[in-house]
Amino acid sequence: MDDTAMLAAPSAIDLASIGALRDALVERRTTDLTLDVGAVEKMGALGVQVLLAAAAAWSADGRELSIVNGSPAFLETLRLTAATELLELCR
Repeated sequence: MDDTAMLAAPSAIDLASIGALRDALVERRTTDLTLDVGAVEKMGALGVQVLLAAAAAWSADGRELSIVNGSPAFLETLRLTAATELLELCR
């Protein structure tokens, strides 16, 4: 049985949207998760922080968090913030 959940990130991962994204992540915490970031056009450091925390939580739970369809803006933000842990999750 495959219990992998899917979640599409919003186009902007910033102060205005981070609460909703965090809540959506928490709702899916008991499953493996594939996060589609293909639509992300803008992401700030707060978004990186929330995703790093999510990666740590999934790892601690023995679950898999995958990040797919990394948009150029998403990948550039990860590079600029040296968020190599998240880059390693990108497929």
